[in-house]
Amino acid sequence: EGLAMVSDTGVIDEAIAALQAEESAAIKLAERDRLALAWNTLLKQSPVMPRAYAERLQVAFKAAVAGEPVEVAPSPSPFPAPGSGASGFAGLALVDDDQITLTIEFTRLSQQLRVQVDAQMADLDALMCAAMGLPRVQPERNPLRPEVFAGALRDLLGQAPVEPETRTRWLKALTSPLGRELEDTYKSLIALLNAAHVQAVNYQWVGTPGEHRVP
Repeated sequence: EGLAMVSDTGVIDEAIAALQAEESAAIKLAERDRLALAWNTLLKQSPVMPRAYAERLQVAFKAAVAGEPVEVAPSPSPFPAPGSGASGFAGLALVDDDQITLTIEFTRLSQQLRVQVDAQMADLDALMCAAMGLPRVQPERNPLRPEVFAGALRDLLGQAPVEPETRTRWLKALTSPLGRELEDTYKSLIALLNAAHVQAVNYQWVGTPGEHRVP
């Protein structure tokens, strides 16, 4: 239930409000038009986004539990870019450019989310690894790490029928409220695991029998 917090409409509402505030503060008409386009298109997509994000999170969680890494290069969007009539090699170039942009955006989003939840990560990693039966903390095995949430959002927005510039504005506006919701979710999950008396594992090095660690 706590994980549903990050896919509710509150995050989207905050993002729309932030884009509207940017529009009001913008001086140049062209910038105001681009910001208005961003929040209007986000508003139009908002009814379907929470459920779609929740579904992608479920898929991402299962993949992470199975030990599959978060993909760096997302699948190309099935939607044509608005106003794009490119074909052949030009079309392939546009797809490649879009994938590169998505990868950069994913990396930036992952970093920003991790900064926002950094205070909770040590406890969460230790408890989640214990709950998974791991002998020590392995942060990359935590299926609820920020990169998984960022990857699910990247994949969702990568399918949106909007131009890359608009998607970038969406991501920028969504990052802060998503980070706050994720922080609250982590705090609730840590409290839940502690209440269930899960014994956190350590970050210590674990050797095999008969193996000597070289100082």
